[in-house]
Amino acid sequence: MGNLNEELQSIMRVNELRIKGLTEAIAHMPEGSIRVAVERGKTRFYHRVGKGKGKYTKDLSLIQTLINKEYAALLRESLQKENNAIRGLIQGPEDITNQLMLPTKRSYIRSATVDKAKSKYIAQWLSQKYTPKPFSLGSPEIFSLSGKRVRSKSEADIIDCLEARGIPFIYELPVLVDGRWYHPDFTCLNKRTLDVVYWEHWGKMDDLGYVNTQLNRVRIYRNKGIILDKNLFVTMESGSFPLTPFTINEFIDNHLV
Repeated sequence: MGNLNEELQSIMRVNELRIKGLTEAIAHMPEGSIRVAVERGKTRFYHRVGKGKGKYTKDLSLIQTLINKEYAALLRESLQKENNAIRGLIQGPEDITNQLMLPTKRSYIRSATVDKAKSKYIAQWLSQKYTPKPFSLGSPEIFSLSGKRVRSKSEADIIDCLEARGIPFIYELPVLVDGRWYHPDFTCLNKRTLDVVYWEHWGKMDDLGYVNTQLNRVRIYRNKGIILDKNLFVTMESGSFPLTPFTINEFIDNHLV
């Protein structure tokens, strides 16, 4: 029972961290919500504060932020419900299972229950909806083996390794920091703990301007609780020292499994 409870409580702690993060993000978003209406065949957006139909707006940043706010609130509610269900599981059927089943069978049931809870959490985490960061016109078209478009050959190699190892990840999932959107290269889940791990790949270490930009971003990320060597990790390369599959898999071994 202890092992099962520890695993489930670990999932609850991850959920609680996400609930806290979502609550903080919602608190920094604009007041109100977006109402979507189709009028004369055209989609129109209304910024609604309180009751009423709301005020018509063309502010795409406001529209996107408030839609994300609504999704964040729904996701937070879903995580809260999941934690309530896990509490019921911890307090309920396990005692009966312990009484009626042989130890080996109890162990199997516990393992299957934990795996199911983890799989559900991972599927829900991967289903997050977001607006991808656009590619600049004329930028090179580079794809991973699974067909995901990325910005560099090294990012394609990273995705290939992540997918081969079965690591849950989202490419360029946006985070809101001080009212501005940033896109860490990879937002991953540690397969064992389900902790969120941010992975940035710095691919131009021989470009001083690029390096300074990345270092400044590390400073900005701290305001979101994304902290270097805690939940943010970096791989690097330059023209003389390219990223290799060995380095990628070593990173995965150290931080994601």
